[in-house]
Amino acid sequence: ISNSKYFQKLSYKLIIAGNNTNLYFKELEELVEKLNLSKSIEFIGEVMGEEKENLLAKSYFLILPSDSENFGNVVIEALAQGTPVITTKGTPWEVLEKRNAGFWVENTPLHL
Repeated sequence: ISNSKYFQKLSYKLIIAGNNTNLYFKELEELVEKLNLSKSIEFIGEVMGEEKENLLAKSYFLILPSDSENFGNVVIEALAQGTPVITTKGTPWEVLEKRNAGFWVENTPLHL
């Protein structure tokens, strides 16, 4: 993302929600800081209940990259708020494209 001139010019913000107490999350935060992407990427920790519903409802997309997600309840939660979903072929969500509710994509980096 840091090499993408397209991403750097966007006025949108990538919000990453989830358990922020594990080592992987901390490594991501450090990487965002190191690559000077703090203005474009925000880590908000775990979000639940009405706060999660509101976040999903005002989002342009939910993005769920995964090599092996068995279901992904957050996909249903996003769709219930009218938010399209982008997820990877490591998930069972092929129906997203068939129902025009999002995209089911390869889990590989895209270089713009």
